[in-house]
Amino acid sequence: RLSEAARETLRFTVALGGEVPHQAHLPALVGDTHADAALGELAGCGLLSPAGPRYRLAAGVLAQLEAGGYAESAATHARTAAQHYAWWVSHPSVTPQRAVAEADAIVAAMGRLIPDA
Repeated sequence: RLSEAARETLRFTVALGGEVPHQAHLPALVGDTHADAALGELAGCGLLSPAGPRYRLAAGVLAQLEAGGYAESAATHARTAAQHYAWWVSHPSVTPQRAVAEADAIVAAMGRLIPDA
């Protein structure tokens, strides 16, 4: 059984189309100071695949999670992620290189805020 932090991380990941936020962002997003450990938990279960220096959901997992109800709060989770990233990238300690490293998750979060045409 996955921890609540891991399940909440999956909800954010589903909201971001399979893109996993960097583990440094998980405590703020999930609201659990130990949520950064969720990444190892999910990878250990085979739910994540490495994608360069970051992770994405493994092949087929996104559809299974959506079918399992993990997408029900996707709009709220995407909005929360977008607000977090907007705050984070404006912080003076965040270098352009760090923002670029998180760009896929940032773009995924912002993309969910655009209404369907």
